[in-house]
Amino acid sequence: MSANFTTPAGDHDSMPKPRLYAGTMTLEDAAAALRISVDATESEIQRAFKLRARDSHPDLVGGFSPERGARSAEDFIRITAARDTLLKARRLSTAAAQAAPESTARPRHRRISWQAMAAWLSVVIVAAFVSIGGAELPFTVAEPLVRFTVLTVGLVGFALTGKQVYFVLIALAIVVTAVLAIIFTTLGALLGMFILSAPVIGLVLAGRAQRASDRRLGNQPTTSQTPAS
Repeated sequence: MSANFTTPAGDHDSMPKPRLYAGTMTLEDAAAALRISVDATESEIQRAFKLRARDSHPDLVGGFSPERGARSAEDFIRITAARDTLLKARRLSTAAAQAAPESTARPRHRRISWQAMAAWLSVVIVAAFVSIGGAELPFTVAEPLVRFTVLTVGLVGFALTGKQVYFVLIALAIVVTAVLAIIFTTLGALLGMFILSAPVIGLVLAGRAQRASDRRLGNQPTTSQTPAS
């Protein structure tokens, strides 16, 4: 849509202000008025406006005939509106471009911190010592060591990646530990199971959160995520 830039008769103070025209100009009309391209930068727009204003500013042509003064005033209003139209479009475009990455960015899940991981694993080690030292071993000492090693690998792997294979290791180790504690019921075995429940629940919940985050992110690799401090 093109604008109607007819200047009313009367003194300079009665002329319509540029803001009345800025909203009616198309970008193409504004660019043509300043003799620049539609995608010109802010500095190019301002430079073109200053060059065109030298030939049309009312204060610079006030000594000419009234007709010349009226045309110059109208031209000045037109190029001012053109400048405002292009600057507004340029700033809106810049703001939209800056806001786009923020609006489309997906929230990142923060992995369990290494401090929390170390604390949970310390509890697992305590549970292992209580179970091994306070219970009659039905097999050799290697059996509980292997069992707790498998459990530890499963807990760490699942907490960091949320992968199902690590959860299977956890379930297998827990089932074997529970069965042995029931068959060979001792205070040490029961106390070890009780102590073990806290780190198992904590690390499994961390793994479930990691797994849910991976699903939200479209199963993207989690190596780019940084541990919490």
